[in-house]
Amino acid sequence: QYRNPSYVNYNNELNNVVLKDLIISNGVADQNNFMSVAVCAFGNTTLNNCVMKGTTSTADAKYIVYDLGVRNYSTATINGGEYGRLYFWPATNVTINNSKVGIIDSSISTIKNATSSLVIANGTTVDQINFTHLTNYAPRVTVEAGAVVNVMNLINTKIDNIVINGTVKKFTYNGV
Repeated sequence: QYRNPSYVNYNNELNNVVLKDLIISNGVADQNNFMSVAVCAFGNTTLNNCVMKGTTSTADAKYIVYDLGVRNYSTATINGGEYGRLYFWPATNVTINNSKVGIIDSSISTIKNATSSLVIANGTTVDQINFTHLTNYAPRVTVEAGAVVNVMNLINTKIDNIVINGTVKKFTYNGV
């Protein structure tokens, strides 16, 4: 069992890390106590060819469990690998290259006028992106040529800029 979340602090690089089917039994990484995160990145983090998927929690059912989280005012570059469920706090900059991702979530920001960006780069496949209740800031989302997003949901969310040069199979914006 995995007792507490791992914190990757400022300017770290993770190479070939495999975290599969972890059970988090005592570790909530969010100050609002609504999620558990196996690896939580702060500052500038690069992940190269890692596998992070299948994290579960023994905690109360109110918790959502994520394999990787990127905290506010952090930058993450993901190069290759496979990832289950990811959470990006508002005010992050994330680029995903040549990877396979299950779900990306980001929601409810109290940070006003923050900027964030998500780049789904060539060779990346994402099953689902969910941006919900992001009314205090507007994310920039780019799906580059050669990238595939099966479902992109932007619900109750302001949008600064969306560029789609790749494939988005289903796109929902505020219910439409």
